[in-house]
Amino acid sequence: MDGRRIFDQVIIDIEVTPGNQAPTDILISNLSVTENAPNDTLIGELTTIDPDSQEFTYAIFDQYGDPLDNFKIVDNQLQVADTTQLDFETESFFEIIIKSTDNRGLSIEETFTVELIYDRDFDITGTEEDDFIESGIGGEVITGLGGKDTFAYDNVDEFGDILTDFNAENDDIIDVSGLYYTYTDWGYDLESVVGQTPFEDLITVTGVGNENTQVFIRPYGQIYLDYLLPLATLEGVTPAQIDANDFIFS
Repeated sequence: MDGRRIFDQVIIDIEVTPGNQAPTDILISNLSVTENAPNDTLIGELTTIDPDSQEFTYAIFDQYGDPLDNFKIVDNQLQVADTTQLDFETESFFEIIIKSTDNRGLSIEETFTVELIYDRDFDITGTEEDDFIESGIGGEVITGLGGKDTFAYDNVDEFGDILTDFNAENDDIIDVSGLYYTYTDWGYDLESVVGQTPFEDLITVTGVGNENTQVFIRPYGQIYLDYLLPLATLEGVTPAQIDANDFIFS
């Protein structure tokens, strides 16, 4: 023996399997649904982002951790569970929490807001006679047809209407609430504002509780109550028509 050692070199590949990693995000394809949509209507499809690319199960609940009655999740789809609980007049936005759990038990929770879209089936059409037409909740398309029509507003939520055939010579807009301050009560000079046509004209609106309520009409027919609240749009009105009229109604 001369004291020398002989070694054999062997290369071994060792595969290290990382531990399970939790999901990192939840995505949804859509977050709006129309009021009165039937049960089982698809709202949006869910996708979970996860480094492990596993399968996932979903749960839905409210901010207090309680189950929801109005929405449900089937497989990876957010659906309408109870259409009777989707009432735009009562609530138009719903906060929900969705939990995604991978097949090894790790999970993530995300908060989403579902928007309820107003059902336009409640648009309003008058007759060929003189009509007294009251706005609903707002957002309606209102057509008076013939006659001298009166369009009445009595609630702060009744904004965003489109009046399709408003006639400045024959039709009226009235405020029947008596809730609003006059524009002069806000400390502005009406004369200087009215003189800025065609940018805007003043409409003097008759009101049951407040005869001095002021409504302003802007280019292309947008009208504002007390200059701040978007009441409706007069369809087909042009800046030239606004400039040629004071649009003062009795």
